[in-house]
Amino acid sequence: MIKNKVLVIGGAGYIGSHMVKYLASRGFAPVVLGKQLIDKSLSGAQGFNLGNGNGFSVKEVIEMAGAIVSKDGKVITVDEAERRPGDPAVLVADAKAATEIFNWQPEYPGLEEMVKHAWLWELRQR
Repeated sequence: MIKNKVLVIGGAGYIGSHMVKYLASRGFAPVVLGKQLIDKSLSGAQGFNLGNGNGFSVKEVIEMAGAIVSKDGKVITVDEAERRPGDPAVLVADAKAATEIFNWQPEYPGLEEMVKHAWLWELRQR
């Protein structure tokens, strides 16, 4: 069986590594490139957002991350500034294309689960 090749940009990071694992488990052959290596002249390239369709503010993410890392004795230092003109209050990743093409579903639907899993991944990289 010939596997379909899928280009994954930034597949060495947290989200990218999970996407690579997911695609491989579904019979795809992920080809991983760092985003800095992508040439704008590539044709046919397609990007995918991965998210659960719920938006979180930066403040919510920072507060959740702070609560989670504090259990390991760590502190997140925040240098707060005014929102810049045009900055969105909340960001939402629409994973519709990834769902339609790859049948992808978020494994960690809530913010706490996402941040906990990301923190555990980060600890394993050290």
